[in-house]
Amino acid sequence: MSTSSHDPTNLSDEPWHVLQLILPEPKRQPAGPGRPPLDLRRLLDGIFYVNKTGCQGRRTPHDFGNGMSIDGHFRRWRQQGVWSDLMDTLGIWERRDQRRRDDPLAACAESQSIKVMSRG
Repeated sequence: MSTSSHDPTNLSDEPWHVLQLILPEPKRQPAGPGRPPLDLRRLLDGIFYVNKTGCQGRRTPHDFGNGMSIDGHFRRWRQQGVWSDLMDTLGIWERRDQRRRDDPLAACAESQSIKVMSRG
């Protein structure tokens, strides 16, 4: 299913099919009142839009849904570790797209930014 808005921050179909397996199922009362479950793809596109543009959640375009829902889900997923799993998966996806290994072999750190304990 494709979203109605065509923003550059939106997920394409291939990553979406992988990421939807990581996302928790939306909760809804079986026969009770309340709002229908959110479209998770639209919600995730909204989170990416807020992170990319730096706009406040409540100022998110209506194409992505309710800004308060976007903020709430992002916060909850971050606390539950879901967001970390999503970012790890997207990182692996991007590295494969660049024909690289899934895990980097080396890292680089600027020496002036790191405090070193001196013995002495």
